[in-house]
Amino acid sequence: TSPNALYGNTVLRMKEDISSSGDEGVWQLTNMLSAGEYAFSVYVRLLQDVSSTNGASGVFLQVTDTSDTVIAKSERITEKSEEYVRLILPFTLLADQSVKVWICVNGRVDLYADAAQLEKNSYAGPYNCIENGGFERDTAEWNRSTDAGIGAYRSDCFSGSCSLFILGD
Repeated sequence: TSPNALYGNTVLRMKEDISSSGDEGVWQLTNMLSAGEYAFSVYVRLLQDVSSTNGASGVFLQVTDTSDTVIAKSERITEKSEEYVRLILPFTLLADQSVKVWICVNGRVDLYADAAQLEKNSYAGPYNCIENGGFERDTAEWNRSTDAGIGAYRSDCFSGSCSLFILGD
């Protein structure tokens, strides 16, 4: 539904028609993350006010471990909006681990979600639209002026598990 996308050409649409529904949603399992502070964020736009019979309605973010134990939950948004609103969920990992990052709904909800981002910071920075900006897939999506001395470096990185190295004279 490209006319509704905030960034890029596509957007996730989530629609739940049952007002008594519980916490449901979509999730993605991350790679192994090192211990530290993180921020998970998503831009959401509600197309209608949320209604619920269970008192816990809305759209929200959550992070769980691989056993679905909740590590952190964000605030819930319940009111229709003409513009996208960014939900931000900071959380801390005490040990290296993989986690599930969730976009969740509860109650009767109709929304668009776009620009999901996970960062190794205690706050959410600007959305990064660059493909493979962390060089996790070596230099895929990047054009090279030369093949000599360019590649992914796995020993020294800002976030994720890679950085780019360039050797020159």
